[in-house]
Amino acid sequence: MPTPLIFYGIDYSFRLNSYLWKTPIGWDRKRDRMTYDNSPPVKYFWWYFLVYVVFNGVGGASCVYTIYWQYYSPRKELNISHSIQYALQISAGGLAAGITLVVMIFGQHAVQVVNGVLDFHDLMKIYEITEEKIQVVNEKLNKRLAVVDRLFRRARIPSIFLPDGGLDWAGMILLAGLTVLHVVVLVIVPTTVLILRIDVYRWPLEDMWSYLNVDYETNPVVFLPEKQMATQTFFMMTSGLFFCAALNFATIRFLDFGMPPLYYAIWPFFAILLILMILSLLPVAINVYENSANILTIWGHSIPGGRKENAWLRKKLRSIRAPRVYSGFVGFYFYKLDASVLTTYFMSIQDWTINFLMTFHPSAEEINALTYGWQ
Repeated sequence: MPTPLIFYGIDYSFRLNSYLWKTPIGWDRKRDRMTYDNSPPVKYFWWYFLVYVVFNGVGGASCVYTIYWQYYSPRKELNISHSIQYALQISAGGLAAGITLVVMIFGQHAVQVVNGVLDFHDLMKIYEITEEKIQVVNEKLNKRLAVVDRLFRRARIPSIFLPDGGLDWAGMILLAGLTVLHVVVLVIVPTTVLILRIDVYRWPLEDMWSYLNVDYETNPVVFLPEKQMATQTFFMMTSGLFFCAALNFATIRFLDFGMPPLYYAIWPFFAILLILMILSLLPVAINVYENSANILTIWGHSIPGGRKENAWLRKKLRSIRAPRVYSGFVGFYFYKLDASVLTTYFMSIQDWTINFLMTFHPSAEEINALTYGWQ
């Protein structure tokens, strides 16, 4: 039968997971019952995206790639145990995808069944006959348990003892498991990625850099060589310009065409999200040059003596150029990112949005037909 310590362990687990992406299943700590949010899947888009795209798609593909090439061209850092771990990760990804699908389809029914079982247990407490537990006489153990129980009560955690005097083993095991699980994840993930460097994403990335003739071991900065970084910048800015203008167009054009609010909310939500991403990333690339140029200027003014003193150091500083981020394609640079690019970029988004609005003007009948088709 569920005990207060079990309920506390479940509630504590939900609180520890509160920083993660939200799921339809929740917990009501006041009633000690599960809840289910029967909202459209759009509300939990990021949870589905992480499970199906990141964990299963990208992670699963990396696991298959690593295991496959480990058979033909073994790596010194990996052994058979790592291949088994990657294979288990593929299975875990399939299990996570299946659980997510079950939650999506049968989650509300499952929550009703669980809450019904809990209600039944509460009802049966009225007819419960308390049996006296035979305790093993062990003074040292009893004193230690009493100390643990007092510490639990001071921390506002339910008692480890049952009303009949027995130990709540199920509650202690559940609370310890849920607590240790989060600590283990927070310790193992950074250790695997940063110290041991055996995360599954490492091997496809290293093979990709090797294919591009990038020496990633001599200098960590070489992870973004200049040409590849310019190409990535070009594609990111181009795709951002197109998608941002398209989302702005959809937000304005579909406002008065009777579209369901939850479907319409997709356009302004992602438009705002994309603008925030641009405002977060583009100034970083611009400040690479701005801050570096300011630092070189400060260094030049900080050289002691007159113009004739420390002449070599002055010439050395004048010859140093501040690093820049360019936008280009396979070594052909189109423009450099400076302070004027941010204003020009947003003006381009505005121009593209206006052009879309002037070019595409669907009739209300077409939009209504599309809307009814989604419903």
